[in-house]
Amino acid sequence: MKYPRWLPYPGCWVRSLVTSIALYLLSFLFIPLQPIIREIARASARIWILCFTLVNGSDPAPIDGLLVVGALLLTLFLFFMTVLCPAAVMGYLRQLLKFCGLRLEKKPAEFNQKLSRRSWIEGYGDLFNSGIGTMVGFIWIALASPTYGNQISPSEETFAVAFVLYFITQTYLYYARTLLQEASDRHKAKRQAKRQAAEQRKQAQRQERARRQATQQKKLAKRRKRDKQRRKPKLMHPFPEEFMAATKPPPPPGSIDEELEKMRRDLGL
Repeated sequence: MKYPRWLPYPGCWVRSLVTSIALYLLSFLFIPLQPIIREIARASARIWILCFTLVNGSDPAPIDGLLVVGALLLTLFLFFMTVLCPAAVMGYLRQLLKFCGLRLEKKPAEFNQKLSRRSWIEGYGDLFNSGIGTMVGFIWIALASPTYGNQISPSEETFAVAFVLYFITQTYLYYARTLLQEASDRHKAKRQAKRQAAEQRKQAQRQERARRQATQQKKLAKRRKRDKQRRKPKLMHPFPEEFMAATKPPPPPGSIDEELEKMRRDLGL
């Protein structure tokens, strides 16, 4: 049976559940700091509003540098407490889960104490998915809850449906990211296959070119050898000794050669 395409993978449901539990536990750690963070956020907002009022007012006034520096420091502190710290915690959690998974599969694994770039990206992705899911849940609470004046009174069923919507939205966001990663991996695999095929074609072309060059060199060597044999002068067959003896001029009379010739004749040589 083929897995339905519209349904997220089981791993996406597990990741969404782990993220929800981790952020829920992380929120308990920040409970003592909530009043401090709230007051810092209010002070930062008031300082920025004051700065914009002084700049854009009918009678612009110079802004004190310490005021701007204080607003920037408060904003950076809020960013550190509400974004960087949760992202780092989620990144370490991802690394720990991967390490435990590799250890359970009995594969060599080493826990990296330093957050990698991928872990930071996954941590920010977890916060983004959780934020979108929380926004969907609050929209449902605002639409489904009765209002009394300026107050919203949601029921327990509304909170339960909001949590389900939050969880499903977060899971589908993980599923969308997984599909994008799979599409990217397929594209990389196709590009790698095309690169390997091009390298193989080039290698085959180089081998064919080398084979043709070797064949041409062999043909050229044979042609040179044949031409050399054609240009080589042919040696004439030597004359027989009888013919050479018959055509040899007689030795002069009274010479040693004549005496030797007579002795040869007497001996029958």
